Amino acid sequence: MMARKCKFTVKQKRFVTEYLKDYNGSRAAVEAGYSPKYAKESAYHLIHKSLPVKEAIEREEEERLHRAGVEAEKVLTRMARICFADIQKLYGPNIPSWMLKIGRMTLLRQWQG
Repeated sequence: MMARKCKFTVKQKRFVTEYLKDYNGSRAAVEAGYSPKYAKESAYHLIHKSLPVKEAIEREEEERLHRAGVEAEKVLTRMARICFADIQKLYGPNIPSWMLKIGRMTLLRQWQG
C-alpha cells in the first residue's frame, strides 16, 4: 500500500512566502487568506503539523543559508569569539573598570538572548 501524498495548496505556498519574510505566523496566515480569528491556530498547525509546509520552510531556509554562504558552525564560532573577546584589547589598556564590567554584562546578555 502506497503512502498518500499530501498536496501543497496555493494558500500554503502563500503562507510559506509570507512566513519567511519575518517569521510571524499569525500575520502570514492572515496574508495567505486564513481567517484572522483563527490565524494563530492556523499558523501553528501549518508550521508544526503540515508536512508540505514544514518541508518547504526548511528547504527555503537551507537555500537562503547556502546562497548567503553561511554555515551554522561558522556563525556559532563567530558569536563565541565576540562574546568572549577581551574588551581591553578592543578599547586599549586605559579602559575604566566600570566600562569593562558593563561591556562584559552587555555581551553576556546579548549571548543569552
